Amino acid sequence: MFALSWGGDLPDAAPFRVGATVYDLGTNQRWVKRNAGDWYTTDPGPWLKCTLKNVTNGAGTAVTVTGDLYVREDSTKWELSGQLTLSPSSDLDTLVRLAVIPSGISRPTQNTYGASGQSRSSNSAAGVGRVALMTTGEIEYGNDGNIANLYLNEQFSKSPFNT
Repeated sequence: MFALSWGGDLPDAAPFRVGATVYDLGTNQRWVKRNAGDWYTTDPGPWLKCTLKNVTNGAGTAVTVTGDLYVREDSTKWELSGQLTLSPSSDLDTLVRLAVIPSGISRPTQNTYGASGQSRSSNSAAGVGRVALMTTGEIEYGNDGNIANLYLNEQFSKSPFNT
């Protein structure tokens, strides 16, 4: 086992024996070399801020997206967390791509889907929406109903089909 702080990629796993552990002081992640010859961790990396994008709803209305959305990952999953405000409140019955994950986060090889709930108030009456992490690194979202505030806490499992 050894510890270091690096600002980029993991060291090449080839020179290390199976079971060797690298601890990244900068991200607090512990990586172990597997029999497959690669590094593996279940320690989530740091939360990184996504870049928000304004969208157009199905009625053709321009919608401004504000707030904060963060993403992190480990060897088993991606996680999203944050709160977004849509102005004007909108029915997103057409799928929109409202954010992009930072370049330091891996992209799935197939679009990966989940579901998320939304707030309910006098000007926001929506149930469950569909959220996806796209192969492009974009966050896609859609729902049936009017929404002003979107609270996201979603995990996307990594599998042989999307990593």
